[in-house]
Amino acid sequence: MTHNNKKSRPVAIRPARSIAVTSGKGGVGKSTLSLNLALELARRGKRVCLFDADTNLANISILTGLTPEITLGDWLADRAGLDRLLLQGPGGIHIVPASSGLMELVDPDPVRQQRLLDLLQRLERDYDFLIVDTAAGADRQVLSFLQAAGEVLVVITPEPTSLTDAFSLLKLLHREGYRHPVQVVVNRAPDFDGARDTLVRFASAVRKYIGLRVVAPGYVFDDPLVGVAVSRQQPLLELFPDSRAGQCLRNFTRSLLQRDSDPTRSLSSWLAAQQAAGGEPLQRLIEGPDNAWVDDVVERIRSEPLEDVRLWMQLFSSAWQKRLDEEAGKDGEETRRQGFLAAVRFASRVGRQPQPVLTAEPTEPTS
Repeated sequence: MTHNNKKSRPVAIRPARSIAVTSGKGGVGKSTLSLNLALELARRGKRVCLFDADTNLANISILTGLTPEITLGDWLADRAGLDRLLLQGPGGIHIVPASSGLMELVDPDPVRQQRLLDLLQRLERDYDFLIVDTAAGADRQVLSFLQAAGEVLVVITPEPTSLTDAFSLLKLLHREGYRHPVQVVVNRAPDFDGARDTLVRFASAVRKYIGLRVVAPGYVFDDPLVGVAVSRQQPLLELFPDSRAGQCLRNFTRSLLQRDSDPTRSLSSWLAAQQAAGGEPLQRLIEGPDNAWVDDVVERIRSEPLEDVRLWMQLFSSAWQKRLDEEAGKDGEETRRQGFLAAVRFASRVGRQPQPVLTAEPTEPTS
């Protein structure tokens, strides 16, 4: 009888792909797209949880005709179990209903924030996808969810107000330190050419004035059957799976599944990092204010002769240490903290590589 003395290595568990679905303004079909995306993912064998993060409208409950028994706020206050919080939705998906308790993400009480972290970690372990339906607009809560999620999906329509509001949202997100690619889907497109033209115009503006990379997983045609499904409080892909918009949603989901995702980015990891940073988002600490003179210094460090740069850095270091020594008597610990953060900001800019951008163009629809 032989024995295998090799210890088996633990299998790494990949957290659920978290996708925050957002828009610059309401009324563009964001929640309808979130719901049907969740259903199509479930139909393809994925375990899906739809997280309703719109505390103002709670559209997911309205679109499905479900009435939550408790709110997330109740659960965070330890007044109910998780089995009462999660709703059984259509197509085998589960739903976390909207609640004002989500404000714990941006204005945390330590105990409640820890319970929220525990919840996110459990959901990321139990599901393959977490679809987060955010509120429309760019308030503090929405920006926090966009920073926290592994992927951001922006819903736009060909209407000028939708494009300008979505552009403003991404501009604010960029100012908060967000540097990852954003996925953009054109909803209510009149036809393929209309979807392509809208996407190209929007992606060009985002590339030129913000510098974010835009990826286009698909588009959804304008379809009156979407309104019929909403009025019946049932998902489009359950009522009219072969409709014009339904076929687009299936193509869109297939394209999204073909994209790679970063396994290190998740809602729980972002919240844990925020806790470690004392409540201030880590990316904002690194990025700091967007001062043009800093960028000019960084560019000179990258391009000037090495010996000149070495001398400059010695002078910078000496001057900064002198400043810290002078200020230490006032509030030593806080001064050291601010000095460390300033050094991190500067070093991150020196080491940052230019962000590539891409104007994405949709492909022709397939049956």
